[in-house]
Amino acid sequence: MRVFVSWSGERSRRLAHALRDWIPYVLHALRKEDIWFSEVDIEPGKLWARDLGDVLADTRVGLICLTHENRQASWLHFEAGALAKHLDHAKVIPVLYGLQPEDLAGSPLAQFQAIRLIQEDLLKMLLSLNSELGEARVAEDVLKRSLDHNWPDLETRLRELDQLKIDDMDALPGVIEVFSHRGLAEPHLGRIVHFEEGFESHTLYNILCDVAVKRLLIFGRKNRKLFDKEHRDFLDSLPRRIAEGFDFRCLFLNPNSPEAVLHAAHADDDFPEQLEACVQKARAALEQRHLAPEDHLRVYSSHRTVNLIIADDAVLFAQVKVGPDGRQKSLTKCGFSVVDCRLSLGDDLLRIFSEAWEGATPLGGSA
Repeated sequence: MRVFVSWSGERSRRLAHALRDWIPYVLHALRKEDIWFSEVDIEPGKLWARDLGDVLADTRVGLICLTHENRQASWLHFEAGALAKHLDHAKVIPVLYGLQPEDLAGSPLAQFQAIRLIQEDLLKMLLSLNSELGEARVAEDVLKRSLDHNWPDLETRLRELDQLKIDDMDALPGVIEVFSHRGLAEPHLGRIVHFEEGFESHTLYNILCDVAVKRLLIFGRKNRKLFDKEHRDFLDSLPRRIAEGFDFRCLFLNPNSPEAVLHAAHADDDFPEQLEACVQKARAALEQRHLAPEDHLRVYSSHRTVNLIIADDAVLFAQVKVGPDGRQKSLTKCGFSVVDCRLSLGDDLLRIFSEAWEGATPLGGSA
């Protein structure tokens, strides 16, 4: 049996290489040379199109390595189409790095059953490969044990991909595509991207927790949604991420701020109590995961004019709106804009966060 691995772009190439190296350790009947990978399996001087035809004639399964950078690549669509057309019972499996199946909506690849790079989905892929091995098939329980044993090796390779910086990758196209396919309204395009609604929604935080690779910085008031149970997986991953260099910082309004600041910050009369509960919840969430709150949480005591979230190189911002009573209006589900931090506006907003962080008070451990 032959497996065809398709890739496009540097991160996708490294993912393809990792899978080619790793699969034979889990599924011993499938040898590395049975997994066709163009970088190493096309000899210099050979005609590529003819070689591809020969490979397809003996191919049973195709793995398509998809990332944010290449999900619209026409070459991957061509190879997937060639595989599907050639195989009577096509097994074309998109392998998603940093994507969710719903991100393929509208893509030709949406017709295929995609898998994420988690153990549960990888087992499905391995079972599919195993079913094509005939008498060389292994029992499902054996395959599960082999996956459990070899998963840490692949996880290490995936962490290396997380740290890979693609120099020519523009932050905004990735933001537009991901947000548009995750339930947020289509953006208005210009020098910045504007979304008419969705700020501080669970949908937005779900996206940020999924796609942030190098940092997540938040300049908010209560930050309640981030520390809700919906984002437990993200919080559980923080110790590993932070140990590998991930920058996670949150700014809360200080519950002990001057009365005028607290009065202007929120319309609810019990806002200081709400704020104190949110701060304590965030502190406890980090302490439960053996993280020092003072390293990642700080409180400020001044009026705020903008709400900021920095996810990698994308800066999300919403202007604070004030009602007739002089109090800030809710930002939940309001409109917001996104700008690349490498532009002057993005750099200015990033500086606002940095100055607010430097002037804030670290939140120490529980008394």
